[in-house]
Amino acid sequence: MRQEFGVRAGLFLAGAVLLWLAGCVPYFQHPLTPVDGGVDQRLLGTWRWKKDGGRGYIHVGRRGSSAGLKVVMVEFGEGGAMKVSELSGHVSSIGRNRYLNLRWNRPVQESGRGYLIVKYRFSGKGLGISLMNTDVVKSAVKSGELGGKIEKRGWLNTVVVTETGERLRRFIGANDGELFPEMKYLQGE
Repeated sequence: MRQEFGVRAGLFLAGAVLLWLAGCVPYFQHPLTPVDGGVDQRLLGTWRWKKDGGRGYIHVGRRGSSAGLKVVMVEFGEGGAMKVSELSGHVSSIGRNRYLNLRWNRPVQESGRGYLIVKYRFSGKGLGISLMNTDVVKSAVKSGELGGKIEKRGWLNTVVVTETGERLRRFIGANDGELFPEMKYLQGE
């Protein structure tokens, strides 16, 4: 059963990285909250997944002496091919829910695109992560519920949310279940 979770989480994360690179997740011009000085110590360390023909690791640590986080993802594919991604960010809370506000550092072509907001939680299964449902955000931008725009990038649309502050937090808090429908788990080292 544990191996099955690892395989599914690995496939999910590898797919998530590809989707992020392809622009299939919404980007936010502003984080949910400013950096407040708190780091969830449970995040710090190495998290892993395995999948057919490959495996990967997510290393989470402090960004220098600041309250920010540095996240490095290393994926080993078939034949030993390695992909490395690096993000920086911080933790936000809305009620009992916890989120990561992440910005790409590497690959360079992704930097400057804004924040990715990822929900996380801990359970007996490990570190659970959930990527945001783009369709829910796209609908909110189209209806004017959230400030933002939909940009055409090649054959894909990218949703860029410009909303800030309390209105953004209220939207995410009220729509958490729809925005983050599936949690996948990573195992700690």
